[in-house]
Amino acid sequence: MGRGSEVLAKAWKLEGALDHKIISGVVEELDKHLLDDILVKGQPKPDWFRATAFADDPERCGNTIASILKQLQGVHGHQPHIVVFPKGIPFPDQFGIEIQIGNVAH
Repeated sequence: MGRGSEVLAKAWKLEGALDHKIISGVVEELDKHLLDDILVKGQPKPDWFRATAFADDPERCGNTIASILKQLQGVHGHQPHIVVFPKGIPFPDQFGIEIQIGNVAH
């Protein structure tokens, strides 16, 4: 089985773990809006991430999503799940952006 530090080092290199650059890049982009929620799961290295933010303009919302997708382009094994939910009656004045990256079984 090996020593604990060896097992930890092996687990740290496991495929499926999210790179720090991925998480920080997405958070940096969402931080341009009203950041509502961030949840990162996984030990010893994160393999699941969810964040929610609210944009006040549909164009800014679209630009944020495009930027996030561009950052994740070519990153193997981390398909994002993005939901946009307009808020406001009769005309939306906020757009909720929820992004989830990683294993959806969590």
